[in-house]
Amino acid sequence: MEVSVTIRLSVPPQDKHMEQMQSAALSLTDVPASVQVTCSPSSPKEVTACFTVPDARQEDVVDRIGRGFWQVEDYSDCSIGFYRPRRGSRRTRS
Repeated sequence: MEVSVTIRLSVPPQDKHMEQMQSAALSLTDVPASVQVTCSPSSPKEVTACFTVPDARQEDVVDRIGRGFWQVEDYSDCSIGFYRPRRGSRRTRS
């Protein structure tokens, strides 16, 4: 399952915030190569980490994911999104 965690900061993101987000995502993922941390120019005080976690019910993992990002300095608010990887198009018989 793919997860997106966006942290709103009380200050513009710095290298330390990027490193803390990377560290938190790496501690939660089942595929370290899936971790991507980005800042959007349109949201100057937000940092987003995208990564995968083993398939589970969202309610079973959301608290663990949220706690994993509490150590990010200047943390103001957080949002967590879950996505299933898209698979190839379904084929139907005619």
